[in-house]
Amino acid sequence: MKSIAFSSFILGTLLVFFYFSLFIFPKTFVLNDYYDLPETTILEFKNNDLSYVDNTDFINKHRIFKQTKYDPIKDNGRNPLDIIQLSIPEKFNTVKSDLFSYTPLSAYISNLFIPHFLPYFDKDNKVLAIGGGVNTEHEFKWRNFIFPCKIYTQDEEAPSIINQFLNKNTEEFYWQFASRYFFHHHNFFLGSINELFLGRAYNEINSQYGFLNLYFIGYLCKLFGDINFQTYISALNVFSIIYFLFFLIFIQLICKNIKYTAAAALGYAAITFCIPFKFSLIAPGLNPLRHFLDIPVLMILYLMIKTESKKYFLIFLSIEIILIFSIAFSGIMGLFLFLGINASLFFHFIWQNRSNIINYFLKYFSLQLIFALLALVIFHLISTRDALSKYYLKGLLTFHFSFTSIILTVFTFASIILGFLLIGLFWKELPNLKVILLALAFYCLQMLLYVIWGSTPEHFLCILPLFLAMWLLWIKSISLLKNNFSYVFEKLLLPVSCASFFLILIYGGILIFYPSYRSIQNIKDSHLTYEWKNPNAKIISTISEYLFNCAITLINKYIPEKEKGIYIYSKYDNIIPFLAGKYSAMAYPDLQWFVMNENMAENVTNKIKKEKPEFIFVDKDIDRNLEYEYQGSLEFITNTIQNRDYKGAFRKESFFRVYRIGYLKILFDKVKHDYILIDSSPLISVWKRRW
Repeated sequence: MKSIAFSSFILGTLLVFFYFSLFIFPKTFVLNDYYDLPETTILEFKNNDLSYVDNTDFINKHRIFKQTKYDPIKDNGRNPLDIIQLSIPEKFNTVKSDLFSYTPLSAYISNLFIPHFLPYFDKDNKVLAIGGGVNTEHEFKWRNFIFPCKIYTQDEEAPSIINQFLNKNTEEFYWQFASRYFFHHHNFFLGSINELFLGRAYNEINSQYGFLNLYFIGYLCKLFGDINFQTYISALNVFSIIYFLFFLIFIQLICKNIKYTAAAALGYAAITFCIPFKFSLIAPGLNPLRHFLDIPVLMILYLMIKTESKKYFLIFLSIEIILIFSIAFSGIMGLFLFLGINASLFFHFIWQNRSNIINYFLKYFSLQLIFALLALVIFHLISTRDALSKYYLKGLLTFHFSFTSIILTVFTFASIILGFLLIGLFWKELPNLKVILLALAFYCLQMLLYVIWGSTPEHFLCILPLFLAMWLLWIKSISLLKNNFSYVFEKLLLPVSCASFFLILIYGGILIFYPSYRSIQNIKDSHLTYEWKNPNAKIISTISEYLFNCAITLINKYIPEKEKGIYIYSKYDNIIPFLAGKYSAMAYPDLQWFVMNENMAENVTNKIKKEKPEFIFVDKDIDRNLEYEYQGSLEFITNTIQNRDYKGAFRKESFFRVYRIGYLKILFDKVKHDYILIDSSPLISVWKRRW
């Protein structure tokens, strides 16, 4: 049995190391985040000849998605030539600004009440109207009038060359319409690190990942070379491995049995391989760095409970100090840990001092109150401007009612409540583990907020190791009860748990991890890729860095090297400043995502009017017509896209993409009269203040 346990331990450990090594050692491969940026697809013909086709040319030639795609080089900031040549009345070229409403974006963010938006041509008023409803024959007629193209239905396959093109680009198309892939997600963390190390005042940085977290990852990046995308991704995943090792040490320290540690390794591997590769690549929120100190604190708590009275008080003080440190380290997650540990200590001290309750209040509870006040002060001091508070609030108040989200939330809540009930039932009989279990239960109850907010399996999986620890410790605790049931309980449940973890591992590896990993590799193999030389990047991508280099040259031409902040209205503001060795000095980073209400829009405008920057950088195509980028009916590619999950998402995501980009123009127009255009590159232009 021990040999099987040891083999399981080795297998689980090696698989976890393998998973995270995929992000640490190879050069990071990044898909094209931006629909407007050109890329090249490799198409294969029957005679095995290869053809390199420009995506923009191919889409426009075949009217893919019934859109006319913009090319930043050929169109040079103007409406695409194909649009100009369409016989559409001039009045059609304007979408009324009042059609842009905050309500759809709010609904989109919360994933609730998303209307079935369909763009159609209003023949009487000669405008593009946005409406809900089904795809009627009338709507199809006018949509096809605007975008003349062949409609392929269930009865008629698209030509094989179009079929091949779509299947090789579907994944990228989705993320481009969504405009929230690699650069968007990592800008939440790496962007904040960049701002901090470039000297921006901390109280001006929007960050949700904590204060010391930024320093830790930043300095680890510098240890690996410098702060760039490659070292940053490596640093994040080094922390994932360290957290995993802490997890194994924690289980072994308490259970003192290789069987439990083997189950922990196998269970952790199963959880890891149930997270799709692409989500681990793009989402820093899935990294355990956000709650990195929870396992070390639980280990110290266990040592405190076991130690003799002379060191007891000192260890208690050290735990409180580390908990204060955890708040500075990871913000809200650290606060959750502080509350969870102190809640368990409260009940523990009450029980320990039940014969002399006054002594407890004088010696421990008073100190807990002092540390609680200190925790609130520290949390307030390290809290950066929370531009996304409404975003998080909507995520909680407008729960995503999907089958998966409901099951995950109910399971999480039920397991926590069961844990509390068992602790209460066996309080006298349980050994010192009851304090650890109580701390885990209180902590996980707060982490449930994260599960409710995200409402996806990935948001649940990233905190599932805590539930795995709780499960294994429950088996160990009950096995220590002196009755026959407890002995059978351990002998039965531990092997069953290991077998279940192994089956889940196989399922996750074959049906979740590998397809996700393979889909990314297929894109890499089927597209022309570029190795970026920029020292702040050092990645491989389907995007050429040429256009970004042109933008960087423009920035360096007008902004002195010592000046690190730039003012930019751009859909590329989550990458261009970083590549240029600068940061966005706007009121919010990633404007198209952060600005969600009128007050925030006014903050953006007021900052420009107050600070009066000499130069601002603006998307060169900010004035172009976006109406033609609403993605129309997908009936014409019904039989061509293999992944049907993307079909319904394309129309919805393309609508909100146009909304967000269009709103950048509305923001810029508020200050445009104070500036004059003086220079440009293919992606951005520079405007100089008139007075």
